[in-house]
Amino acid sequence: MIEFFVLVILILFVLYLLFLLTSSALTFIVNIILLVLILPRVIHDIKKRKMFIFYLLSAILTTIIFIAKDEFMFKWLFGFMEEAYLLAFVQALFLIFLLAIVMSLAYFAIIDFWKKYTKKS
Repeated sequence: MIEFFVLVILILFVLYLLFLLTSSALTFIVNIILLVLILPRVIHDIKKRKMFIFYLLSAILTTIIFIAKDEFMFKWLFGFMEEAYLLAFVQALFLIFLLAIVMSLAYFAIIDFWKKYTKKS
């Protein structure tokens, strides 16, 4: 079921990017490359590694970051992404991916540390 939703979202992204092709070819190329690099990894993480909860939490955090994107703390990040010709939904997808990976690494590191700590005691 999730594959269907991912496919629909992917088709909508590609249609929107095709619409933007008439305005700027560089924007189209940069965003398509990022989508091609990120989406297969996201699909693999959700299916094989059962990381759906991390992606859900990172989507919530990305929403909060997008709400506060005009604040000083995030202004440099979004300024860089806009100068790199990234569209808003590709920025959101990239942040969701990045935050999910960071959260999963932190979670598994804490679990491993906890197992080592309880094993020694």
